[in-house]
This record gives sequence, structure tokens and C-alpha cells, in this order.
Amino acid sequence: MTDAKKPSSPGTGNGNCLPGGTTPCPETPAEETVTLKLITPGGDPVNSPNSNQGADGQNEFTYSIANPGVLTIKLKAKVEPSGKASSIRDRVLFEVDAIGISTMAWDAANPGGKPTVNGDFLEAVVTFTGLPKNNTDFGLKKARLKLDGSVNQSNNYEVFFPRDAKNHPDGDANSPNWYHYWGQVLGRPNMVYGGASGTSLMAEVRGMTQWNYTTAPDKIRLFILDEVVAKARAYGVGVEVSGIDNFAGTVVHESKHIDQIARADPLVPGSQCWRHGYSWNQSPHNHWSPGPDGKWGTAPGVATVSVNVSPPFQAGAGDDVDIDIAAWRHWPNSWTMPAPSWTPVHPIEDEAIMQADAAVPNDHLHADKDWGDPGKNHKTLLKFDD
Repeated sequence: MTDAKKPSSPGTGNGNCLPGGTTPCPETPAEETVTLKLITPGGDPVNSPNSNQGADGQNEFTYSIANPGVLTIKLKAKVEPSGKASSIRDRVLFEVDAIGISTMAWDAANPGGKPTVNGDFLEAVVTFTGLPKNNTDFGLKKARLKLDGSVNQSNNYEVFFPRDAKNHPDGDANSPNWYHYWGQVLGRPNMVYGGASGTSLMAEVRGMTQWNYTTAPDKIRLFILDEVVAKARAYGVGVEVSGIDNFAGTVVHESKHIDQIARADPLVPGSQCWRHGYSWNQSPHNHWSPGPDGKWGTAPGVATVSVNVSPPFQAGAGDDVDIDIAAWRHWPNSWTMPAPSWTPVHPIEDEAIMQADAAVPNDHLHADKDWGDPGKNHKTLLKFDD
């Protein structure tokens, strides 16, 4: 709350008056004090958030779900004493920070941030059209109340994107905003938006989950699914994470599966029933070496080129050797077993869980980068779903 003083008017009494003389001089009117108080945005958006659209003191603002999205800020300041708003109006301007490439426009009644008068209040409306490109464009902003060209007051506020809407400006046109903006935090390595699974499945590497003998699987991309925005603990043993942190941990987890595929493929021949590499989720499997005689099947055996493309295989007979460890199918015996702190789920998953837990060791590692509504900076601090 800051005072603005109005210059006093000169006296208009007897021009011959002298102090202490017989004709007293009229008193010079005292300077008039006008006080300004910035109401909206107001308060502390971190510790005292107010996301009620259009309410006094609002300090959290979210783009609409329309395409293009629109963010509206209704600025408001109080003038005291009562009845002085009109007299000070032309000396006041509102000012707000830019939001990336989003197009800022003042209401027609508020050119350049010039306020209108509403009783004892000065008000202005500014809009931003089109969500910005970058996650870093959201978050903490500042509004300023300027008097006679100088900043009289300033208050902080925060800007958010509608988490589940699909109105971000570029990238996958059908992907939700969380996928676009959170993906920037990790650089979106080989990532594809896969829609909703309708189950508890949050992501998949199809080169592992959909491997088959007839069609080459996608071995280098991970598909992120809508269910990843929830709270989860991988296989009931990993670190419990939610929202943006579950997203981050899941990307690391699935990236480990891509790595496992790349490590397993060179362990099997590159022709016939191995033409798509090391098989996953298949029975019979193709995890064989030709054994001591160097040929497939029962002696005298056959050359690699003679092994069938699809079941039944000639591999896996006679002195052919299974290259997986006996206790766990799909874990080659040449690999070092992971040592999880829990009862093993499966080495393939244990290794991925350990990798994700190391990268995201707590639920709020990436909370400061979450500008979704709902999200960890919106309303309740660190709560992912409000």
C-alpha cells in the first residue's frame, strides 16, 4: 500500500497580507494523500494460492482448454480515500510479464494497461492467446502497478497449462499438454504418445511386449500412456511417485527395457528363427546356442540357414544350449544378475525398477517443473491431482 500525493493549490487571499500583519494570510491547503493497494493478483501464490477465476486476490491463472487456449487476468487496485479513483486514474498503468510466444492483448477499455474506474477501484483486463511452446514459459510471473511511470507496487502470480487438454502449440497434435511439456524436462528420448491403456499399464516398449516371429517389432521407441499421470509404485516395490515424477521414472524404466533389447539381440544368430533377434514373451523361445558340435539340433545337426523361420524349430534339440539362466526365462546367463533390495520380481523388471529409483529417488524431484493444472505447484503444493 503506497501513498500518492496531489500538489496543493496556491493561496488566493489578499495579495498585501504579511505574516504577523493586520491582514492575515489565508492558510495553504494541506497536500492530499491518495493510497493505492494492488488487490489482484494478491497474496503469495506458493503459500496462499488462490485459483478462483475472477476472484479478488487470484494469484494462480490457467489457460482455457479451447484451441487456442486463452488465459485471462483481471487486475484490480483499490484507491483510498473513497471518491479519488477518477482523479488518479490517468496517472496509473497496470503491467504484466510476457508468457513466451503467447499473444498478449489488453482489453479495448484498457489500452496499454490503462485502468477503468469501478467505484473506488481501478481495473484492467489482459489476455494471452495460445499456449507458449516451452515448459519454462509457465510458472512465476509478476504484475506491476505503475504510478507516474514508476513502479508503485508489484505482486507475484503463477501461470499454468490445463494438464489433460490437447492445445499445446506443436509436437504430436493429438498428445495431451502434460506429454508435451513434461517431455521437455527429459528431452523425450524415443518417446511416442500411445493414448490410454484402459488398464494399469502406464507405458510399454513394444519391441519387448509385442515381439513375434513373423513381424519385426519396434525396438527403439517407448510408448507413454495416459495412466502415467497417476500415483504408482512399480510392481509394488519401487519408489512411490506421482504425476510428473511418475512420468520421469517411467521413461527411465522403459528406456532400460530398450537397452535390454539392444544387449540381448547380439546373443542369438541373425538369421531364420532369430531374424528379429532375441525373442520376448514367446513359447517356444529362440534363446539357444548350437552347442559343442556347432550345429543346430540332434547330431549330425544342420546349419543355421536350415533352421525354420517359425515354430517348430530345429534349434533346441540334441546338444543345443539354452543361453538363459535356469531360474529366470528372458535373463541371459552371460548377464550379471541385479541385486534389488526387495524379493525379486524378475531380473528384467528389477533392473529397470532399480534404474528408475536411482534417477527419481523421491516423489517430488521434478515438482518445481510441474506447471500443470492439476499439478504439484497448483493449489496444494506438492499434491499432483489438484
